[in-house]
Amino acid sequence: MKLMTAHEAVAYLPPSGRVFVQPACGLPVTLLDALADERERFAGLELVIGLLFQPLRLLEAVPHHFRLTSLHPTAPVEPLITAGRADYLPVRYSRIPDTFSPGGALPTDAVLVQVSPPDRHGCCSLGPAVSTTVEVARRAPLVIAEINPRCPRTHGDGFLHVRDIDIAVETDHPLVEAPPGPVGDVERAIGRHVAGLIPDGATIQVGIGAVPQAILDALASHRDLGVHSGMLCDGMVPLVQQGVITGARKSLDPYKLAAGEAIGSQLLFEFVDDNPAVLMLPARLSHGLEYLRNQERFVSINSALEVDLSGQVNAEWLAGRQVSGLGGSFDFLEAAMYAPGGVSVVALPATAAGGRASRIVPALAAGAAVTAPRYAVDYVVTEFGVADLRGKTLRQRAEALVAVAHPAFQQDLLDALNTTTVPFPDRGEGDRAPRGSRAG
Repeated sequence: MKLMTAHEAVAYLPPSGRVFVQPACGLPVTLLDALADERERFAGLELVIGLLFQPLRLLEAVPHHFRLTSLHPTAPVEPLITAGRADYLPVRYSRIPDTFSPGGALPTDAVLVQVSPPDRHGCCSLGPAVSTTVEVARRAPLVIAEINPRCPRTHGDGFLHVRDIDIAVETDHPLVEAPPGPVGDVERAIGRHVAGLIPDGATIQVGIGAVPQAILDALASHRDLGVHSGMLCDGMVPLVQQGVITGARKSLDPYKLAAGEAIGSQLLFEFVDDNPAVLMLPARLSHGLEYLRNQERFVSINSALEVDLSGQVNAEWLAGRQVSGLGGSFDFLEAAMYAPGGVSVVALPATAAGGRASRIVPALAAGAAVTAPRYAVDYVVTEFGVADLRGKTLRQRAEALVAVAHPAFQQDLLDALNTTTVPFPDRGEGDRAPRGSRAG
């Protein structure tokens, strides 16, 4: 491992080629700032980045000096994709490491990471961002690491030995934070409905944002919950402290909070630091079906932008823009399909645009992504109740979904149901109140 400055380190990158960047709260910002400063050295170097929560100066050099491939579009990246200056790669989260490793479809020339200082054994932790990065880094021909004393040392399979790091840069900066959004009455209502679907002893998977935070808030009276999730988040910390999350009944990794990432604020970073109850996993274990299908009572909870009357889910595409990505949602939905006692839940507010648009729609728009097919979702939850889609015909599931739409849009949805060319057979029951839901 050679120690040098960030500007010296990035000079070892090829002028063109492909570089995988550790995402989310593990973002190596010192190295990326140095890349921005040294932009004239590069002619189309491809940067592959997952979740990006803050603007970067190097984005100003896209696409002239750098090509950006996003694995999960966010607000800083979406305008570049929409303008055709960057691109999005739809790939299942569990398949990302193999895709960018030698022998994969898109092998990388280098990996940029942030790690903790080495311990007495020479091991550095990838801290809050392990899942997609650790196996790509272990197989990459060149690994450049910034060593940050503020990077938490997380337990599990997220370590790189100093011999696996070719070039190191010493730095000291706060980690990128992604605190949960504000929770309002709508989110709290959704949270209560979802909490009613989660039995004591279940193992849950949730994302980040206001709705997931509200769901976690609503679980305070539960017992012996476990976590196996794509990410740990702030809302889990008080549930652990209150004895709600214990992992005691998990069939895989009991008593451990298993995840691939820790995405949140300093509160979470302090919680995961050197915490033996935290188990950080590579993507093949955090998201892989072969492993996760053995997690009994697995409850997968994901968000969406819209759901159509057949149950198809769009969590990525909005008004012609790729505003988000596939992420791990389908990996977890599929795992819930096969796990003993597994359940998949999609939770979303009933309206968007300040109440002017329904998120329950007759059909997904032309070109919209189908993030989850209609057969993969058990429950759709809004603030108005729970639509149980299990064992439902097309018409039955449409009626259940209309019942959890905002009342202002229910008649329009019923009219669409009865006039659509999609085969929703009319059983002669007219426009009676829709059934198949638990309204709230």
